[in-house]
Amino acid sequence: MAPPRGVTFPIPVDYTQLLGLKGREAYLDPHILAAYEGLAAASPEEGFSERAAEGRAFLLQAAADELRRSRGRTPPGEPRGIYVEWALLPGALALLQEVGEHEVVLEVGARALDKWEARGMRPDILLAMALAHLGLASEAFEAPGHVATGCARLEAAAALLADAGAPALAPELEAEIAGALADLQPAATLEHLMLPLDEEHAATRRAALAVLRSLLARGAGGGNGAVAGAGAAPDAAFAREALARLPAPEVVQLVDWVETVGSGAPPWASPEVLQTAALAHVVTGLLQRRPSLIQVAERLLGCGPAGNGLVERVVCKVLLGAPEAAAELLLDAERRGDLRQPRGALQAQAFARQATPAASANGAFSHATRYPGPTSPPPPSAASAADGPSAVDVLRAVRADSPDGDEDLLPGLCAFTQRWLSGVAFPRFRDTADPPPAASLTDYYEDKRVTTLLGGAALLAVGAALVSTRVRGDARSAAFQEARSRQPVAAVEVPAPAQGRHRGSGSTWRLPWQHEWSAARQLHPRTAEAVIRKWQNAKAEALGPRHNIALLPQVAADPWLSRVIQDAAAAEEAGWFWHYRLDSLKVESIDASQLSPIGGSALVTARLREAGDLYAATGKRSEGHCYDNTYTVEYTLRRLPDAGWRIADALVTGTR
Repeated sequence: MAPPRGVTFPIPVDYTQLLGLKGREAYLDPHILAAYEGLAAASPEEGFSERAAEGRAFLLQAAADELRRSRGRTPPGEPRGIYVEWALLPGALALLQEVGEHEVVLEVGARALDKWEARGMRPDILLAMALAHLGLASEAFEAPGHVATGCARLEAAAALLADAGAPALAPELEAEIAGALADLQPAATLEHLMLPLDEEHAATRRAALAVLRSLLARGAGGGNGAVAGAGAAPDAAFAREALARLPAPEVVQLVDWVETVGSGAPPWASPEVLQTAALAHVVTGLLQRRPSLIQVAERLLGCGPAGNGLVERVVCKVLLGAPEAAAELLLDAERRGDLRQPRGALQAQAFARQATPAASANGAFSHATRYPGPTSPPPPSAASAADGPSAVDVLRAVRADSPDGDEDLLPGLCAFTQRWLSGVAFPRFRDTADPPPAASLTDYYEDKRVTTLLGGAALLAVGAALVSTRVRGDARSAAFQEARSRQPVAAVEVPAPAQGRHRGSGSTWRLPWQHEWSAARQLHPRTAEAVIRKWQNAKAEALGPRHNIALLPQVAADPWLSRVIQDAAAAEEAGWFWHYRLDSLKVESIDASQLSPIGGSALVTARLREAGDLYAATGKRSEGHCYDNTYTVEYTLRRLPDAGWRIADALVTGTR
């Protein structure tokens, strides 16, 4: 519609929208009059100025008159839009938010606030925009799973009202918004915490975590779960649902857990919640190599009812380098008759099919049900946060994996701990559920931070068990039994940990594999051959036409690594490169006398048939620097804390 004289501000609606008429191309007089009379009889929202009320009434009459003249339709071919005088703008926005044109109000209001002419009508514009946000919030609350969106609209409305300054535009409305936010904040927080764990949603999740901390810090008081009233302390059901939406490190950092259980547990800190927190500390402590977190887990587990958390405490003892104490926990519970069945029906179902000895041998950890994934938090009636095998099942599995029975349960404890981490602990948290990380005790115990913090005596015993388990694969395999009978050696005596003595051990702890340690520390020829082949590939990349050294750190260690990197740099600078072809490789001997349970090196002698052609950067082959022969090399293979092998040195001892 063409703008009349003096009108300077366009609004992208037509007169049917001003009257709230929708769904038809044309309207009869009765429709127009009914819409007009219904709106004219209502009063503007409290807080609008007299000017806004007058403008609203004027526009209602103008819209009705214009529609009756045009026979209830907008003239075809004309762009949608009307032009209003600045004095009528507050009334137009007040009317548009009443009839549900919320997005139009926000768009027009934002444009108007940037204009000099709006300086005297700013409160009316802000109030209209705030009411538009409230309308959009109501629409969001009607759609399942959009509580957080609705709360964001409420917060935007509150911010606009506050921006109007003093005196308050609509005090009662502001109070209602504050109360609604307090009521809905817990549910909105849960929705935000369920957002994907990616960079796009990181800021929103950080803000939600801050809100969650404030909710949990509300102190003692009643509560009705996730939508407790304003100011009420959240209950255990809310806390359990919140923790189910967090990765393990976020659970660890959520509150000061030691202080929480030490100063009188708040209402939400139920035994189930504390067990979930304990599992988070175990998972994070393992993956971040922080034994101190596992010590916190032990403390949290000790706050639950007697008899609960036994399995989890066993795992903690193993991860803290105290396998003797772990074994005693199980054996003492058996002697007391305290090896109870699972704590609920869910646990009983979940581990009714606990791995048999045969399944345990190949690493299986079978259970009938799995904890709901990260998009499906547990129902309030779910069993304990540590749903898993009963102590009966644990002791049965540990004994099945311990060839020497109760005298030496360490092999079974190590095997069970790794299965428990993969089958129970990791699936509980969003960051470790899918895909799960490697539950490698070897990697954990060979990390320098762990060995430094926990000390060496107990770790030597556990480390030996892990090396033995990794090399033999199965404590009862035929290959291991053959090695055991073929290479007996003297017993290895290891000082006992401070936590106590294994029964029947006397003053020292005799390792269960003390007669086969020599065989366990052997580097298998197939492994050595694989490392050398990997080195050949890395060498071909580093000294080849691309001079790519990315693969070298995966297979070489200093001093050999530095030498090869220097050679690759020199070759690139000089403008030449090699093409290699490995025709054959045979490992002839391995000297593993310098290996230990926590590292060391081995000397590998190998015979290779290799061809090499030297090229200039121009592509010209150097005839005088090409070869195709067989040679013998002594490789020094170093076993690093990541449980991998690296070539630390190489010496060519002969050619032919």
